[in-house]
Amino acid sequence: MKTPPCFIPKTSKTHLTLLAGVLAVGVATTAQAQLGSGWRQRAIEGYIDVQSSGNHTQHDVNTSFTFNGARYTTVNGDGALKRFELISTASNRVEHDSDYHYDNVSGKTQFEGEVQIFPGVSQQSVVQVFGGGAGGPALMIKGYGRNNGSLVLTKNTSVDLITDCFSGKWVKINIIHDVSAHHMELYINGALAWEGADSGSGYTGGYNIKYGLYGSLTAASAKVEWRNVKIWRHSNFVRIMARHSGKALNVSGASTADGADIIQWTYTSATPRNDEWEIINVGTGYSRIMCRNGGKAVNVNGASLADGADVIQWTYTSSSPSNDEWRVIDIGGGFCRILNRNSGKALNVEGVSMLDGADVIQWTYSNNSSRNDEWQIINVP
Repeated sequence: MKTPPCFIPKTSKTHLTLLAGVLAVGVATTAQAQLGSGWRQRAIEGYIDVQSSGNHTQHDVNTSFTFNGARYTTVNGDGALKRFELISTASNRVEHDSDYHYDNVSGKTQFEGEVQIFPGVSQQSVVQVFGGGAGGPALMIKGYGRNNGSLVLTKNTSVDLITDCFSGKWVKINIIHDVSAHHMELYINGALAWEGADSGSGYTGGYNIKYGLYGSLTAASAKVEWRNVKIWRHSNFVRIMARHSGKALNVSGASTADGADIIQWTYTSATPRNDEWEIINVGTGYSRIMCRNGGKAVNVNGASLADGADVIQWTYTSSSPSNDEWRVIDIGGGFCRILNRNSGKALNVEGVSMLDGADVIQWTYSNNSSRNDEWQIINVP
């Protein structure tokens, strides 16, 4: 008997080149962000953070209010317009804290929104990417009164992004953050305005996105409006689902050890993510399939060429006999077969089992009605 997993996490992740080409195998349809493809929109939750006399209070995002020198107004329609105002020096912050914390295992994150600033804004942040730990802001855009209203990048460097903003101008901002590469890109109205490092060495607690108004008031009042705000995630992880059973490829017991058995199990999105995978192109049409939890590769035990050989996880090597490399072949209808490079045999659920814990083996691909050697690859949202 195989030891069932302690938890049932997700499958694997897939490079964009695979998703666009080799993995034209029915990856779930996703919403499209303004910049790039493969993004999945994430619900924005969080709260309105008001800072008054050094104290922070949290308020409902969906409710308009006035509180201790700050005013927030949510307007139905017009892309869910939100208005942020500092109306006295009693407050220096009224921001929507998205409360979306992401890190180097979250994939890329993209913020998108349109902002309009009004006279009175002077050196207040309108959007910031805030880092945990000792980091502070990793990127900040401030509104200034000069040049009839300017938006200025003030973190990492000082870059005047756009001027003449007090003329009723909506400015579209996109921020793309790849934490694993410590790289950020900033777009204004669809054009790249700046790119550079996120100064990531001090950011031990992940990142969070805030937009609104933050900074000491220097006029009678200050106001900005935001609309069409969205946050997108670009995950490279996927789950790999057996066609016949609908169960996920899974490392038994969430083991991180070489030799741990690979089975099928009902998919869940919970940690430790031993049912999520990353499919990484190694060239000439082959890929390694790496478990998100342990970082080890799907492998045919002992480099066997026989039907029925066990499939396990093992530390990936690029050397022969390539029993840890696979070809993903589209067979139509959103499904694929996954063939071992060394043996040419297919990833298969033993005995056409429908049960959690059933063993995954290799077997000569059959193309019959059992479908226990066909798979669906679905991006993890």
